Amino acid sequence: MPNVTTALRQLNLWLLNGYSIHSSVFPSAHVSSVFSAAWTLFAFMPERKRYGWGMLIYAVSVAVATVYGRYHYAADVAAGLAISLVPGITILLARPARLRGLPGPL
Repeated sequence: MPNVTTALRQLNLWLLNGYSIHSSVFPSAHVSSVFSAAWTLFAFMPERKRYGWGMLIYAVSVAVATVYGRYHYAADVAAGLAISLVPGITILLARPARLRGLPGPL
């Protein structure tokens, strides 16, 4: 456990112990969803990249916090990031088709 244990952390651990899912947390759904949101903002709001960058900073923060807080292993976070790349790459592949007027998956 981390060297610093605050009252808020103790409350969080108590909640997780009694009310969390006691099965596998691989991959991290929190990490995959927040990175997917960042890729989506970059793709669909290119004129406002600051929103994508803000969400990307938040996504990195979530990834670091889940490992630092020992709620996930680094492998859970890496797998969540890898899963988020699937919709991100799909968006990148579909956008040129739509821009050319061809039917695309989106």
